Amino acid sequence: MTNADEERLNDAKATTDAENVCATKDSGYAWLVCGAAFCTLFVTLGIHYSCGVVFVALLDSFGESKAKTAWVQSISQFMLFFFCPLSSLLTERYGARVVTMTGGILMSVGLLVSSYAQQLNILYITYGVIFGFGSALAYLPTLVMVGQYFEKRRSLATGIATCGSNTGALSLAIVQEVVLNKHGWRNVFRFNSGFALVVIMCGVIFRPLIPVPTRERPMVAKAIGFKKKFGLLMRNKKFILWCMASTAGTFGYFIPLVHLLRYAEDNKVSLHKATLLITYMSAGSAVGKIIYGRISDHFQSWTPIIYMISMFISGLSSILFSLVSTSYTGLVVYVIIFGLLDGSFIGLMSIMAFKCTGSLELMSHSWGISLMFMSCSMIVGPPTVGWVRDAGISYKCLFYLTGGPMILGALILLPTIWMKNEASFPDNSIVLMNDPALPESNSQHRIEIERLTVL
Repeated sequence: MTNADEERLNDAKATTDAENVCATKDSGYAWLVCGAAFCTLFVTLGIHYSCGVVFVALLDSFGESKAKTAWVQSISQFMLFFFCPLSSLLTERYGARVVTMTGGILMSVGLLVSSYAQQLNILYITYGVIFGFGSALAYLPTLVMVGQYFEKRRSLATGIATCGSNTGALSLAIVQEVVLNKHGWRNVFRFNSGFALVVIMCGVIFRPLIPVPTRERPMVAKAIGFKKKFGLLMRNKKFILWCMASTAGTFGYFIPLVHLLRYAEDNKVSLHKATLLITYMSAGSAVGKIIYGRISDHFQSWTPIIYMISMFISGLSSILFSLVSTSYTGLVVYVIIFGLLDGSFIGLMSIMAFKCTGSLELMSHSWGISLMFMSCSMIVGPPTVGWVRDAGISYKCLFYLTGGPMILGALILLPTIWMKNEASFPDNSIVLMNDPALPESNSQHRIEIERLTVL
């Protein structure tokens, strides 16, 4: 067989594989992947978002300050987002299936060991580090797979998948309250440990799409390596502003989830009714994510504006509702509005990662890096409220510390509306590269950039 025949066969195979990938997108199996992503986030973020139930129990069990106890949840949330870039690299190297299943194992082990902790400091390691790191491994590959399997309905599918986190928080908050009242917080951790095994089963469904082969894989790897992507992102002003805005906004994101139950109890609201606040917030967020997903699909150019306005209103509502925060009815109205607006802030985050770079090739890395920056503010948000409250200042500070940074983030994001996406690797495009390893006559070498496992 001549070289020309081999090239024709390779081109034919590449065309067939590319057609298979296109046929898989938005297909029935794609919706199965979306369902698995929903279940994975139901467990992973559902446990994180319902943390307020366990927080109250840990305060009573260990007798430590609110600030010190809040570090248990803050460390796990920090690990969840800070290690998303590492999760992205591992997904690119080993595939979403392996990384997600490994994350499920670590989550289950971390929660099980946490149930035997005799000191609060032990929970910093078992729950904060082990469970948090496992969550990072399960979280990012899940939505990466949704992005890979969908094209026409990507925003809607992402919205449905991310609804899993709120549905999980809605359901697990109620279940954990029942387990807590009957069997104590240690059995809550054991229940969550067994439930985390669902993530392993969901990971099996994350079948990798057939990669589009190229004749110059070493060149491709070199052209779109992590360092090059990172350099492109750090020169992208729109992406930098989005990172700054989201980092500011997420300072207060977990504050209501951690402190609102204790705040409600301090205002003579029963634990059952206080737990329902998380349920209402999660239900509102689930509805919001689907609504914003549909809107984003139909008005794609408006996504950054919708994202910014929702962040601003979310922050403003937090500050305004501090005026009626002692009323249970006022708290219910607040958490529903906060949840609905959360559908944009969190539900459209992966879409914003694409909007700020204009390239699916950079989407996963841009999203992972932005989450890493956000984690640095997330980790100090809940403990800050604890320190302020331990100092004798009114617990109403939680509303100001939630809303103020979100308003600041929206203002930082404002200039990006008029900014265009800067040059980056286009999807499935041809780029010219200088290859010093080639003879001078061939130094201008055309290569195809393939879509890697990570978007």
